[in-house]
Amino acid sequence: MKRSYRQILFYIIAVAFMLAFPKSSFAAPTFKFNPTGGYVMEGDEFTLDILIDSDGEELIKAKSVITFDPTLVEIIKAERNNALFDQFPADEQSTDNTNGVLMLSGFTQSGAGDLYKTGANPDVFARITFKTLWDGVVTFDWEYTGTDAPFKSVMISDGSPPQNILTSKPVSATFTIQDSTGNSGTGNYVTPITGIFESDMFLPGFLVLLGGLMVFTGTNVVYRVSRRLILMRRRTLVEYDHDE
Repeated sequence: MKRSYRQILFYIIAVAFMLAFPKSSFAAPTFKFNPTGGYVMEGDEFTLDILIDSDGEELIKAKSVITFDPTLVEIIKAERNNALFDQFPADEQSTDNTNGVLMLSGFTQSGAGDLYKTGANPDVFARITFKTLWDGVVTFDWEYTGTDAPFKSVMISDGSPPQNILTSKPVSATFTIQDSTGNSGTGNYVTPITGIFESDMFLPGFLVLLGGLMVFTGTNVVYRVSRRLILMRRRTLVEYDHDE
């Protein structure tokens, strides 16, 4: 009986975990922006990281292509992480402030070097410093079709044949640029903080832990009450003979 309650508790916690962390939130090969949004002042500079996560797959090539409104922001510095790939082909790099395009591509020949594979946390693939030009809302989006075409984002895994494992378009980032009075956007002025670690998963994790504790406590109470009732039913009834 005790084992049955433990199995039920395990299934309940497993279901609660899956509900708190839907399939889309689990790791998969992708690029990410960090931060994913915020508020900046007109005329200020801010930094946007492009993170790479191969989800444990070895890559021979990674290419990120992002677009932005060049009337609202401009690139003043673009840095790449040279430690991730052996080569960064010149014909697959671009910082275009006229058309609002940034492209970065890294490549390592299969069998000729150490292929890139993400570890426990995403790596910074590129770090771009922008300057705001005008107030408004600027969205950083991805050029993506699912194929290794010119100016399209891909992740090519090692294999025969090599395949694109970036199977969906990465999530965009949106920033509100406020004018000198700070009133052009909705909300208060906040300086975006750039970092690899994201805090938005701490709340779901806490809720899962709290829910698990509540389920465990409730299940334990039910088990004890049920056990007591069973023991009461198993008590032996003794009838004494009465003298006539």
